[in-house]
Amino acid sequence: MNCPGECTGGGYAMYSYSKKGQEFKKTLFSQTKSGSNLSFGFYAGVGIASFRVGVNRMLFKEESGSSLWGIETSGQMFILNGVIGTMYNNELKKIKPNLSLGLGIF
Repeated sequence: MNCPGECTGGGYAMYSYSKKGQEFKKTLFSQTKSGSNLSFGFYAGVGIASFRVGVNRMLFKEESGSSLWGIETSGQMFILNGVIGTMYNNELKKIKPNLSLGLGIF
């Protein structure tokens, strides 16, 4: 990637998981499912802001063999992170939104 200043770019891969035993304050968007998430794609950043676009796969332990595949884009400014995308459930032949807000460092 060719850009002036502090701009960097490249690929990324991210793996995360959740345990059902983790209980947080219930909100309109909260779910208590356990499983894992794999995301990979392209990354670019300038200073304290970064942006990525990639492919995402979610697996749910309670629903054996159930997985969602989709595309997502994410922006992060210092500690605030937002994700928007779409997920496709092959078993239900249904598209679902993938929205999240969170905290993280770069």
